[in-house]
Parts: sequence; C-alpha cells; structure tokens
Amino acid sequence: MNTINPEVLAQVITEAVVAQGGEASDIRFVSQDAYLLEVIGREIAAVGQRLRSAVALDIDHSFTREQLREAIACYWVDGDFTEANVPLPTEDKKETVVVELLHLGYDISDDDATAEAKKRGYRRATPRETLTLGAKQPDLQRQFPIVAAPTGGRVLYLSRDGAGRGLYVRLTKGGWRHVCRFAVVREPDRIAEAQA
Repeated sequence: MNTINPEVLAQVITEAVVAQGGEASDIRFVSQDAYLLEVIGREIAAVGQRLRSAVALDIDHSFTREQLREAIACYWVDGDFTEANVPLPTEDKKETVVVELLHLGYDISDDDATAEAKKRGYRRATPRETLTLGAKQPDLQRQFPIVAAPTGGRVLYLSRDGAGRGLYVRLTKGGWRHVCRFAVVREPDRIAEAQA
C-alpha cells in the first residue's frame, strides 16, 4: 500500500488553499470544522472510488455496430439502438483510452452532467468507448447504470434488465438518477498537468 508523507500532504493542501484565494494559515481550520472534514473525506473517497474503477480499454474503431452488439452480449438491446439514433462510424483506427466512472451522487440533467465532467477535467465517453467498457467489464452495469455521452439528442446507457444486462437508448431530455455512473475519459491536457 502506498503511503504519503504527512508533510508533503500538508504542503499540497496548503498550495490548493492558496490557489483558491485562501491563506496558508487557513489549513489549521481543517481539524476544527467537522463539516469541512466530512466534505474533504467525501471528495477524497469519491476520487479514490473513481480512480479504482478506471479501466484501460483497447478501442477498435473498425468494429461494426453488430460486432459491438455481439461483444457486449446484453440480454436485451433497445430497438432504438440504430445508426440514426446512435451513430457508430467505423474507421481503420485503434487506440487505448482509460475510462473512469464518475458518480455525482445526486439527480442531474444530461447537460449538467456533461458540464460537471468538463469542470473536473473529463469528457464523457463515447458510445463506442462505453460499449467496449460493457464488453470488458460486463458485471459493472448490474451494479448501477453506466451512461455514455449523448449523440444527436439521444444517449446510450447500460443497465441491468432483471437478472440480465441491457443496452438502452433514450432522449437526452430528462435527468439521471443519483445512482448512475457517467463513463468519462480524462482530457489529454489534464493528464499532462497531472503528470507534471
């Protein structure tokens, strides 16, 4: 198990406080405010959960809709899973992306979920990336719905269907329940920042 030096942790938190307009001495309030400790603990736990759920996926853009449908092997596939509703253009390209699951923990509109992901340095995973995640980690969607990025006013999501697994398509209007996870990919410039 990796541990972090408490002095390094205090320095990193102090720098974050100063970057938000606070003073270095404000760090002393952390241990004096139960609510602040609860908020910090909740945010650290959420980040840890998301990072532990990260999955490196080999995305093959030459896979057709039918090949992706077979790979995911869902018990039920929505009749709206068509090229018109969820375009999956093919090309001779392969890439590796790391998909994480963003759990916001509250009901939210699709537009607000996209904005929240962007604010945190992510883009929503494409339908192809989300389907690849479902094929590689089929039991995830039995735990909670996994939502892809919207395309053309519709959005694909993976969820359970009774004891099986389902692939669903719906309009983007309306919201998502607090139990949903949004498949996200960290934006390249934010990866470079994190590695610097």
